Amino acid sequence: MISFDVVSLFTNVPPTFTIDYILDQLYPVCSTNCLQLSKSKQCVDCKRRIDFQTLLEIATSKTHFSFNNKRYVQHDGVAMGAPLAPIIADIFMAYLETTLMDELISLGVCE
Repeated sequence: MISFDVVSLFTNVPPTFTIDYILDQLYPVCSTNCLQLSKSKQCVDCKRRIDFQTLLEIATSKTHFSFNNKRYVQHDGVAMGAPLAPIIADIFMAYLETTLMDELISLGVCE
């Protein structure tokens, strides 16, 4: 049995990749490519996808925090203490685990 730990999980989670992964799972890519069309001509799923993407990006980007009476903006990862941080980190880790296990199984390393 092997056990691994993630160092600095929240700061190493790629929010943009994870948001795209979440959107791909919830809203499969539209066959008519309406994401390139104006919003009034898009299908309902594409509109929902864009709206949800906007909400996730607002909630995970430009996170501010203070340290030693100075204010900072976190540019990488998700902020510890942010409401969505554990969920985003968990989704990314589930993706990573599934991808790596599939690769190990295809190589015959494990069953």
